[in-house]
Amino acid sequence: MTARVKGFTLIELLISMLIASVIISTLLAFTVNIMETDRKEQAKVESQSDVQAALNYIADDMQETVYIYNADSLNANSPNGIQDQLPAFANSRPILVFWKRKYYAPTDTVNVGGG
Repeated sequence: MTARVKGFTLIELLISMLIASVIISTLLAFTVNIMETDRKEQAKVESQSDVQAALNYIADDMQETVYIYNADSLNANSPNGIQDQLPAFANSRPILVFWKRKYYAPTDTVNVGGG
């Protein structure tokens, strides 16, 4: 009679290690995929938040405007053309400026000379 020693053979250990490595590799790939998707979603949410903040800023500025010139008003030689009222500089073009009203008290002194 031969006595059988209890334990695992080398083949059984190699097969169990192979199965464990396949399972761990699959879980690791799944985790990396989830992390990459989360990173992309965070970037998307952040960019949407930035765009919304910019739109809110522009909307606030537009609500404070006194007058908005249309395309016809910008052209020279029109009845109310703003380019006719601006100082002429060589190789220049007017730019869009957002004006904000500032209210002064009747007792405030205001310098309108620009200096």
